[in-house]
Amino acid sequence: MASSFSFASLPMVLLLLLLLHGQSSSAYVEQTCSDASKSDRRVNYDFCVNRLYKSPWSTEADTWRLAQIAAELGLNTTEVGKSKMDERVPSERDAAVKALLEACSTNYDDMGTALAKADDGIRARDYGLAKGLLTQAIRMGSQCGSSFSKAGKAAPAVVAQLDSEGVNLSILCYAITNLLK
Repeated sequence: MASSFSFASLPMVLLLLLLLHGQSSSAYVEQTCSDASKSDRRVNYDFCVNRLYKSPWSTEADTWRLAQIAAELGLNTTEVGKSKMDERVPSERDAAVKALLEACSTNYDDMGTALAKADDGIRARDYGLAKGLLTQAIRMGSQCGSSFSKAGKAAPAVVAQLDSEGVNLSILCYAITNLLK
């Protein structure tokens, strides 16, 4: 009996499998973002999809890895925040603003530490620990901007962006981690 399979068709079969795998992997990010936004009203679906796709590993990730990616993106944001505040301190002439910038730098550093530890918790599958740390990061996320407001000083424009990004990524990470069982 002759086989109808030809090795010449093998590359076509492999290509089809790769295409199908790529579609389902990409769709997984959207599904996870949909699930996260349905389970936590603070999660913006479009923000979730946009930010997760910034990671080259997101299209091959499961929910567990997507939670880690969200934590890593949040950590990166806090590192940028700390760096931006540190860059402004030497040239700031107003002593009160200088103190606020230094406090923001420390806050972004502390927020980054909470996100890094949350990432460790997710990797260890200690989701309770991770969510506790993420709750801390969420609370810290708006402290920089509010400290400027309380002091009656204008915050640099970048502060609002960094606070928002940090809070939203922490919330996103929390919501995705909450999907894990």
